[in-house]
Amino acid sequence: MSELTYLDRFIGWLSPERGVRRAEYRMELRSYDAARRDPQGGNWYPLQNATPEMTDAPHRSIVRARMRDMERNGDVTEGIIDAFVRNVVECGFGLEAQVMNTRGKPLDAINDRIEEIWKKWALGKNCDITGDSSFGELLEMVLRRWEVDGEIFILKVVDPDGYLPLKLQLIEPDMLAEDVFQSNGHYVFGGIEVDEHMKAVAYHFRPDPLPYFRDQTVIRYPREAVIHIHSKKRPQQTRSLPDMAVCTERVRNIQEYVTNELEASRTAAAITAFIMKNKGAAGNGIGNPMGGRGEKTKRLEEIRRGQLNYLSKDEEVAFPTPGRPNVNASGFVSFLIRMISMSRGLSYETASRDISQVNYSSFRGGQLEDRKTFRRKQRKLITDFCDTVYEWFIEAAILSGKLSLPGYFEDEGTRERYLAHKWNTPGWKWVDPQKEAAGIEKQLALGITTLSEVCGEQGKDWYELMKQRKAEIEAAKELGINLSWFGGKETTSPEEYEKLMDEKDDSSEKKEEGKNEDEDE
Repeated sequence: MSELTYLDRFIGWLSPERGVRRAEYRMELRSYDAARRDPQGGNWYPLQNATPEMTDAPHRSIVRARMRDMERNGDVTEGIIDAFVRNVVECGFGLEAQVMNTRGKPLDAINDRIEEIWKKWALGKNCDITGDSSFGELLEMVLRRWEVDGEIFILKVVDPDGYLPLKLQLIEPDMLAEDVFQSNGHYVFGGIEVDEHMKAVAYHFRPDPLPYFRDQTVIRYPREAVIHIHSKKRPQQTRSLPDMAVCTERVRNIQEYVTNELEASRTAAAITAFIMKNKGAAGNGIGNPMGGRGEKTKRLEEIRRGQLNYLSKDEEVAFPTPGRPNVNASGFVSFLIRMISMSRGLSYETASRDISQVNYSSFRGGQLEDRKTFRRKQRKLITDFCDTVYEWFIEAAILSGKLSLPGYFEDEGTRERYLAHKWNTPGWKWVDPQKEAAGIEKQLALGITTLSEVCGEQGKDWYELMKQRKAEIEAAKELGINLSWFGGKETTSPEEYEKLMDEKDDSSEKKEEGKNEDEDE
């Protein structure tokens, strides 16, 4: 409770009862500082508890336009977006089909066939309606437009002439028909048709990006044919603004501040010196100073290397100290970047690529928190985009005759078994390989992690890794090489290696001789 004012004390002296009631009312009014209406909070009057559509609809276009401008021209914006793309998607997600029989044994033949078809379909000419982008590049574009525009739509396109009768078309939010308000007895908000529960049932697009000048046609696509990627933060929300909208103004302030500092530094660098006249000195005006005997002398306007110059007796040279470049600019910009990074769930080091002020522990701690942010994005992309596309892909492969999965369309349980799969996301390199490898080794020994989890964190398929290890071990044994990283004693001596090879040759010759003797008998 705040201190009593003189008026409070006076009222309490006149009427203790009223004084107590006044104090109680003052406490109720200050239950939440966020609701204060005094001079410190009096100018804070946001839109009163409006619906998501009322809050966002008037501002979507301008916020999206500003984000795109900063994407084109903003260093900080592009750096943060690239950090997400680099860590969330990198070169794409790897597919691992996991079809098993009813006893839980992997069906390797089916899994290999699915992955073989997927690799071919994932090429740009087969999966993208424009024929330009591979599936990994489409995934990267989806994430980038999600960050910049706040949302992106993926349309399922049937192409009978393609490798599979399936292609993907990415559609920007500008294509939504926002002037449609009702359809099939449903309300339409911002081009998205919803039912009584605010569930999207259809999307209304204009195929022409310039509808007000050319084609006004509106095409309605059912929900099953469209994937909508956006960050839903309110229950009745149908569309979203970019996540960076919260820090857009600060990002622009950095750009403006840095630009102004550069201009000030350029101006300061262009000024070398000032010619100052002594107070009260005679002369015949600026641009025509008089020499010692009254003769005209050329005004000194620039300084060249190795040049000797003479001034009038009433003039002197002053060299300015403009204070540019500003030594405090770096700290101020770093402070703003820290605030921007915090709003995006990133560490300062990840957003700025500046690791000069951290040690191993703090850098690793920041990286672990960053990975939580990146994994949230990966999970959203997998569940909403990749898994849906994979289901479309399997159905298209079956209908085209390239894949045979008996009972897929007849039995739900069989269908779920055929759809079993996993996406291997890109991993992150170790900061200190020796320390982290020792930690993983101990976790595996204690049984609190698995090889699948360890490989998954590095973006690898543990089964493919095991098959590759087996092939390398067999090749090493065949060549007579002991690999230390497989638990053997590494042979580095040329003499030992030559001895092993000779023994191998002798053994092969003896086997061949024995074989020939058996044939003779």
